Amino acid sequence: MSNFKEVEFKYNAKDIPRSLFDEAVRSLDSNIKKELCLFASSENGKDSVDHYFSTDDDRFMRWREGQDKNGVKTWELTSKVKLNDSNNNIRDEVNITLNARDMTIGKAKEFSDHHNCKYDFSIKKDVQIYWVDNIVLSHYTVFDIYGKELNVFMEIEADESYAWDSTEQAVDVISEWEKKLAPLGITYQHRIKKSLYEFYTGKTSITYENLLETRNTSND
Repeated sequence: MSNFKEVEFKYNAKDIPRSLFDEAVRSLDSNIKKELCLFASSENGKDSVDHYFSTDDDRFMRWREGQDKNGVKTWELTSKVKLNDSNNNIRDEVNITLNARDMTIGKAKEFSDHHNCKYDFSIKKDVQIYWVDNIVLSHYTVFDIYGKELNVFMEIEADESYAWDSTEQAVDVISEWEKKLAPLGITYQHRIKKSLYEFYTGKTSITYENLLETRNTSND
């Protein structure tokens, strides 16, 4: 696809322990190309935080602050546009990798403010990700910035680095993986239509000042 479209199915995984997810993936396919585990706590140097800045008409920027598998600091700016009002399975997506050395949450806020996007919310994740063939499988628990657990999700996503012939091809391959994971409760009927942004926008009283209180702001 010349213009990458993010293609993914999301599921509620409250009743699917991480151990069962790991066991299922490893038993279904041994060709795991890569895996990554990130934590809501920064104790191991591999945490991940998503900061959302939004407008009144539901446009948003997501600033992803995290680490790669080697613990190297990363920043990424993402913009997404839904292509179907009834679900969130296929979206136009633009990802911009940023210079992590010079990047701060303060700069993210300043840039977002210039585009009329005000601070909305931040979430942390405990996440296990597997890259298997041309599919990305993930299981993650979402927390607010204070560490309160909010929900658990699973995703089956088309690997954006693969040269898909069409969106339809990506959907077909994801659907095949959905069938493989059906014993976990991953079925067509359990697909979630909302994005994480739609789940949490406007539903928290946490302010930008609260966010700063939870982190080291010496470089912001």
